[in-house]
Amino acid sequence: MIVLNSILGVLYVFIICWNNAEGKKRDKKDCHFPLDWTGSWFQSGVRETIVIRRTTIRIKSMVEDGNCTHYNRDKFVVKQRQENKECYTCLAITSKHPNVLQYKMSECVERKSSLKHICGRITGDAPLYSMFRVGGEPVPSPFSGPFEFSYDNGYGECRDPSSHVDTCTDNTKLKLTYQACADIPLSEHKNVQLECLATWQEGSSNFMVGRFTHKNIMSDEESYRCFIYEATPEGFSVAQSADGTCNGLYSATGGPVNMRFRKDRYPSPMCTFPTWMVASQKWRTLQRHYKYVIHEDGGVMTKVNNHQKVAHSDKCIEIQSQTVNMTTAVTFTIEGW
Repeated sequence: MIVLNSILGVLYVFIICWNNAEGKKRDKKDCHFPLDWTGSWFQSGVRETIVIRRTTIRIKSMVEDGNCTHYNRDKFVVKQRQENKECYTCLAITSKHPNVLQYKMSECVERKSSLKHICGRITGDAPLYSMFRVGGEPVPSPFSGPFEFSYDNGYGECRDPSSHVDTCTDNTKLKLTYQACADIPLSEHKNVQLECLATWQEGSSNFMVGRFTHKNIMSDEESYRCFIYEATPEGFSVAQSADGTCNGLYSATGGPVNMRFRKDRYPSPMCTFPTWMVASQKWRTLQRHYKYVIHEDGGVMTKVNNHQKVAHSDKCIEIQSQTVNMTTAVTFTIEGW
């Protein structure tokens, strides 16, 4: 019995030492970021795009690429140079979506130490930074319009006249038409397009990251926005961040900008296009850049480019005049991009 205990004791020590050696080997020589994180990323307040490679990253205050030295799950220790001195910082990075990363970071310490020691310097109230992938593949929007909506940018709710949300034929995009309210400061009439880049869930909260495009939007800082939303009996409550971060979003009704979406309806076709158009079904422009496809019911016509991308879709609402070879019609148009 005594001999058996001794043998087990030796085996136990051997296994612990072997595992420890393997852990050190991984931390020192196999430190890398996940392959699907590599690429260019936008972060609010950072002038240049952030670049993540397999073993290096350059974020925030780094003057050159930081090298990953060791890691454990979502925590990475990175060696960087500050004021001609090498130091080590910990990045706790969470992937929310293939197009969204969020992280906290420790201060940079000069002495190389264990991951547990360096990452332990990240305080509970450390800022949470969000990064959005540059050129990321868009995803379907969680909102399928049309909606009427009101919005509150901190100066009161602008609800009369109603603003509108339209779903584009490309289901990753929405068109938002804001109306100005005479009694609400900073409310304005404008048309913007919102492209959905990411959606994810945290507990019972639903998040989305989108990118606005408008003639007056000149930078990524003005373009990227984060949203939190929830379904309501009428449609959706939506809160929007004030800048290119996900900060300040506490609930679907508690953000810097708050919107209430109310479900609306698109009109159905009320007439059909002329029989000579419907009979051929497909028509091409003289420059051959676009083709028009007439749906089988004859009431809807879709304009498509050579890459099969929909420019817009038109529903026949009223035939105003018609001859043998010419027709004038009123249509309801849904934009494609």
